[in-house]
Amino acid sequence: MAGDARASIGAPTDDQVVRVRARLDTFAAPDGAQERWFGVMARQTDSRNYYYLTLRSSNTLSLRKLVNGVATPLATTAFTVKPATWYDLRLEAVGNQIRAYVNGTLWLEATDDTHPSGTSGPVMYKTAADFDDFSAYQP
Repeated sequence: MAGDARASIGAPTDDQVVRVRARLDTFAAPDGAQERWFGVMARQTDSRNYYYLTLRSSNTLSLRKLVNGVATPLATTAFTVKPATWYDLRLEAVGNQIRAYVNGTLWLEATDDTHPSGTSGPVMYKTAADFDDFSAYQP
């Protein structure tokens, strides 16, 4: 809960559908206005470059990209995040279309060409969360 964590899983691919069940245990204590979050990433080339879908301490759902360590929101919406609740997260990166689903419902989408390929996996920042049933495939 002191920093970030991610698990890079599988071989790099271009088109990806990444899915994981995730459950919040707790967010770390606030440190100023810094948000804490957990989710799933796609097309990761290294720890500073990937797309990611996050459930955030600000009760938002956010689709973002990280480029050379700089986070840029692609789409965000209000979403109540509850501890001890399982969320089925799915992040699709197909061509330049990036889509984010929670519990089977499309919530966010964006068009972006920044990351053409990479690996995938769960990701979190200053959060204790459980992950289960990870899968990734090429559509």
